[in-house]
Order: sequence, then C-alpha cells, then structure tokens
Amino acid sequence: MQNNPKTSANLALAMLLVIVGCTANPRPGSERAIVPSPTSIDGGAGDAPGRTADDDAGQPPNLPDAGLIDAADGGAIEPPAFAQQPTSLQVTSGGQATFTAVVLRAVSYQWRKNGTAMPGATSSIYSIAATTPGDEGTYDLVATNSRASVVSTAATLTVTPAFSAPVITVQPVAITAFAGEVATLSAVAEANPAASYQWRKGGTAISGNSSANSATLNLVNVSTADAGIPADASCVAIWLLTP
Repeated sequence: MQNNPKTSANLALAMLLVIVGCTANPRPGSERAIVPSPTSIDGGAGDAPGRTADDDAGQPPNLPDAGLIDAADGGAIEPPAFAQQPTSLQVTSGGQATFTAVVLRAVSYQWRKNGTAMPGATSSIYSIAATTPGDEGTYDLVATNSRASVVSTAATLTVTPAFSAPVITVQPVAITAFAGEVATLSAVAEANPAASYQWRKGGTAISGNSSANSATLNLVNVSTADAGIPADASCVAIWLLTP
C-alpha cells in the first residue's frame, strides 16, 4: 500500500496539534506551582522569603523596642543616649535633693550610689525628701534597652549641716602659773558655719596677743600684771556668716 503524501502531512499536523494542546491545557490536578526565588523578591532585608515590602505595608511592627529603630543603620536598635546628665548637688541637712536625667531610647532605669544599685530607684528621676549626712556619696544612672546598657556621668551629693548659733561646749578652767611661765587657757565652741573667737579680761577684749582670737589663749612670760586672768577670763565665740 502506497502512502499518500497529503494524508501523511495531515496526520503529522494533527499529532502536532494534540501535543500542543496537551502542553497548553494540562489535566486538572496536574498543575505545578511556580514559586519565585527569594532572591527575586525586591523586599527589605527583614522581609520573609516570598514577601515584599508592599505586602507588609500597614502592618504593626513585630520587633522589640518598637520606635527605637534606626532606619539609617539597617533597622538596628540604637543603644540609649543621655540628652541630659545628672549634676552634682550641695544641700543643707534636712533639705531635698533631686537628681534628674533625660535619656533617649531607654526602656529601664537603675540609679546607683557609690556603684551599688538602690532598690526602687528605677525612673529617670531620683529624689531624697529630707537629706542626712549619710546620703552623701556619688550617684549615677544606668539606662538600658535591648541593645545595651549605658551609664551616666557621676554626680556627687554633699550634705552640709544646718545653720546653728555658737555654743561653747568646753569652758575655760582656772589655772595657777609662776611668773615667767606660759599660761594656757582653752575653750571649744560648735557652730555652723564655724565660729571665730575673742578672749576677754574683765569684760574687755584682750588685744596685742594673736592667740586672743583663737580657741586657745597663750600668755607668755606671765607676770603679776596678768594676775586675775584665770579668775575672770572668758571666751566669746562669735558667729560669722560668710557668703
């Protein structure tokens, strides 16, 4: 049987149509999902594979310390930074002392005294309502977020005693001395600020003797002219307020 060239051409064309049709129209259930490569997604460094930045638009951030992100640093969290450091204080005993700091990007705070954390001192402000001499020391603040902890500069608290008028706590006592000897009289006064002194004889200030303005009066080479001093000498403590 001879092949008809026309018939063979038609048969080849029909077979080609069937092959093309099978390729263009796969049977239901035989499709293969085409998943783009993650490197082909034009997303940010933090995008999940197969997601783009547009997919996440309007979604809340799912990161620690949200709002502390530095976009210029590739989305890294910056450590805390002090915008205002605590400053040293000098207060009168019984007065209030308040240390204040302003910290950017801090999540938690801890004040320390002489390097030791103080319980409950966990805000950016630390205040002592009524200071005592025992509150003197060096204070600093540790500010923390999930990136790092940063320590402030140290601030010193000085507590000075409250003002008080002079009080002579040790009175001079009578002595006996021989002519030509050195006679010494002493007294002690307490005051804030410190008191100055003026020795007197018979109610009159003693002059010409530099020790007459100190807590100890020295009478060198005593003579009968000095007689009676031990009997009526007195010490006056003078309260001088200086700026």
